Amino acid sequence: MLQAKIQVLGGCELFADLDERAIARLADICLTRKFRKGEVIFLQDQPAEAFFVVQSGSVKIHRINAKGKEQILHRFGRFDVFAEVAAMDGQPFPATATALEAATVLRVDTHDFKQLLARAPEVSTAIIATLCKRLRAMSKLAADLTLKEVDARLAQYLFDQADRQEVDTSKPFSVTLPTTKADVAAQIGTVNETLSRTLAKLAKGGILTVTGNAIKILDPEALGQRCEGDLS
Repeated sequence: MLQAKIQVLGGCELFADLDERAIARLADICLTRKFRKGEVIFLQDQPAEAFFVVQSGSVKIHRINAKGKEQILHRFGRFDVFAEVAAMDGQPFPATATALEAATVLRVDTHDFKQLLARAPEVSTAIIATLCKRLRAMSKLAADLTLKEVDARLAQYLFDQADRQEVDTSKPFSVTLPTTKADVAAQIGTVNETLSRTLAKLAKGGILTVTGNAIKILDPEALGQRCEGDLS
């Protein structure tokens, strides 16, 4: 069990610069938790007493606005860390976390983690670097939702998925949507009907084909132009 925790923590970008001894000390304070598909891990405004690392499966961080529309802020998979900001700043969780599929996560208690930081300052340095990267990503998401059309946001999402799935995008390529189209729509700030119309438009233009959750990009260059907002 401990070795499995060490393996997961060692694969996290957040802890990539830590030596084996520091990783082992961190593993000692982790608890393993399992969640069913659709099960809530924590709720928005709940006290943030821990942060989490995905061992298997996937998790979405989302909010529901006053009109009942869901906005998926992040999707996390194996080796990803989430809720670390809330856990460290003492504020409640700013959004809800739900398992997108059966998931196993490591739970790191905030009090235990702060004690570890006091003993191992190199962990603090690693976290600061990752939080800065996460802040840049959030700033980009906010800008995209404000300034870009759905076509551009979808195109960027498909390239991001290709990157996550380690697919070569210099030639025609295929990606598999990691979740439902409704979740994808929420993640790029639209609704399922608009996403379906956008996919149909791109398919009609010969840019891609859709078969279930499998999307084949026939013209990566044209899709790249959509990322830049060129709708011609």
